[in-house]
Amino acid sequence: MAVTDVGVTDQGKPYIVLRSHRGIVRELIITVQATQPAEWLYGYMIRDHDLKTMVSYRGPHGDPELDERTDLVGFE
Repeated sequence: MAVTDVGVTDQGKPYIVLRSHRGIVRELIITVQATQPAEWLYGYMIRDHDLKTMVSYRGPHGDPELDERTDLVGFE
C-alpha cells in the first residue's frame, strides 16, 4: 500500500489514506482520535538513483529541505 493523502478532517481529526492496486484491500483510511491536538512526525527515506544511496529524514514537515537528516529506526 502507498500513502496517497494525509490531512485533517473538517472536524479536526488527522487522517492517512493508503491505496493499493493489488490485493483484497484497495483503500485504507486511518483516522486518529485523540484527546489533545495531534502533531505529525514524518520518518522517510529518499533514494538517490544516481548515487545508489538511501538518505533518511525525520521531522514535522515531510520535506527533506526542512526535516532533519537522521537514521530511521522506527516509530516512537
